[in-house]
Amino acid sequence: PESINLASMSIHSISGIIKQWFRELPEPLMTFNLYDKFITTERTFEDDPSIDPFKPLLLQLPGPNRKLLKYLITFLARVCENSDVNKMTPSNLAIVFGPTLMRPKTETIESTLNS
Repeated sequence: PESINLASMSIHSISGIIKQWFRELPEPLMTFNLYDKFITTERTFEDDPSIDPFKPLLLQLPGPNRKLLKYLITFLARVCENSDVNKMTPSNLAIVFGPTLMRPKTETIESTLNS
C-alpha cells in the first residue's frame, strides 16, 4: 500500500476520523453480546495485579476484533506515554474512545448513565 504523510493534517481531524470509523461499525469492536459482561467485570473485580479478569472476555471476541483491539491499545498506550504534552491520560482516552469501542445494542438513558 501507498504510504501517506499525515504530518500536515490536524491531529484532531485524524483522531476524529478514527473515532467516526469505529462509531460507524455495524457492531462495536467489543461486541454487543459481551457488553454486559465487560461492565459487570469492571464493576466487580478486585484490584489484584495477579488476576486479569478481562482475559476470558477478550478471548471471546472474534479474532479480527481481538487483533484490532490489541493494535489499538498498543497505539493508545504510546499516546499515553506523551500525556504530559498531549493531556491524553488513560482516563481521558477511555472517555474519548470507550463509547465508540463498546456500547449496548439498545442505548437507553439508563445504559448511557451506567456505562
